[in-house]
Amino acid sequence: MQYHFPHRLANREDRFVRVSADDKGVTVMIVYGAPISADDDAAAAIEAMFSVDDVLTSAGFVHSVGVASGRAFAGAVGNRLRRDYTVIGNVSNLASRLMSENDGVLVDEATSTAAGGSVVVEDWRTLDLKGIESDIRAGHPQPASHSEEFGDQEVVGRHEEKALVHELFDGSLRFLVLEGEPGIGKSTLARYASSTADAGGWLALGASASATGERQPYGVWQRALWSKFTPDGVRAAVDRLSNESKWFADRYPLACSFLQEVAEETALTEQMEGNVRAENTWEVFGQLIERLTQDARTVVVLEDAQWFDSASWALLEWVSINNVIDRFVITARPVDWPTDHEMSALSNLRDARLIQLGPMPRSDIESLIKLRFEVEQIEFDVMQRMVEAESVNPFYAEQLAFALVEAGQIEVLGKTMRAGVADFGSSLLLTGNLESILTSRIDRAPDLRLLGHFAWRQPLEERARAGPVLVQAGNQFDLDFELEGTLTV
Repeated sequence: MQYHFPHRLANREDRFVRVSADDKGVTVMIVYGAPISADDDAAAAIEAMFSVDDVLTSAGFVHSVGVASGRAFAGAVGNRLRRDYTVIGNVSNLASRLMSENDGVLVDEATSTAAGGSVVVEDWRTLDLKGIESDIRAGHPQPASHSEEFGDQEVVGRHEEKALVHELFDGSLRFLVLEGEPGIGKSTLARYASSTADAGGWLALGASASATGERQPYGVWQRALWSKFTPDGVRAAVDRLSNESKWFADRYPLACSFLQEVAEETALTEQMEGNVRAENTWEVFGQLIERLTQDARTVVVLEDAQWFDSASWALLEWVSINNVIDRFVITARPVDWPTDHEMSALSNLRDARLIQLGPMPRSDIESLIKLRFEVEQIEFDVMQRMVEAESVNPFYAEQLAFALVEAGQIEVLGKTMRAGVADFGSSLLLTGNLESILTSRIDRAPDLRLLGHFAWRQPLEERARAGPVLVQAGNQFDLDFELEGTLTV
């Protein structure tokens, strides 16, 4: 049996896989976050888990899957004669114990929290697992549905932006470009656009680019197709088009750019290079998307455009010029050229609108915190001290509220948020930035620990010639440390 990772996960550098077999069967360990970490490791693990489960279920194999998140040692073990790269720690033991429950697929609470909206966990239960010190909450995961209701009450404030989303589907607006800092609310509005499209009978395709995942051309477009159509469905559409059209059959290897496959070049594609190959690939995509959507009104929601590969940018321009797709929602962080050049060109189109999202007013922040903590009232002094500015980044406000609750400096009692037992007025959290708030939450987390602090003085003449600085921290294993690597300015 041969298994291919989902296209989005196949070329990532933050994945480690090990396969072992014994008298109990075959065990596959898949780790995200090693040897390097990314901001969507938990979501990637969830996606891989769903894919593996689907493949094994379709093949009729009896299997179980356990998914857990936490800190582990990832590195080389052994001596000079024999050593291997591995992952060791309580989190790998926890995932193994969840798998050993033989209860289908089980995900722990830490993974569910870290994965955010990419998974919905049901049937939560508390488990007493062998070899695990404390009880563990785990449940059965289900893919988060893009079509589930996402109403106005879930999007606090942003009235102008929500009106533009409706204009996108009801008026002449064709492109909605959302630009803003991390945590400002771009993804929330993107989900709102997808939900609005579903409610209006549109077909919504969606995907996010990744800082570590864009190794393959057209990567974000592959994920957009697979967000709504099964891999077998996309492959079947390609096969049907090849059987019906010699033009398409001669260009079959180009269609594999949108599949997780590599096909042998045909006599025609073998001669294609540069712009000729790109333009033919775009034409192939146009026919493929037309076959898949079957003339349905289609909107594509693409997030984190600052990480698009150049081929994905070129395809976006082509499908917009040739009206292959009806509507677009694009989100991005503010970045420098060349991506900003592409964003500027996109936002300057006649039927496009660029929205630069800014901080939210205090009144909307209060509503947001009430929604997140399911409270009806926040004491006046608590809100005034927590959000002194007239407007603030919503993600910062959320994280500050969670950090203050965890520190006991504010508390939720029934439907009211009020000052807690700890000294709230002099809290250093109130003067910290987002990084310090997140660091404080990590420091208080029971399953995380600080490996070390680093400071150094490094004279610099030219940034391009800055030498790397060796970093080693944590426990030492033979010649290696838990944390080991280099930093370059």
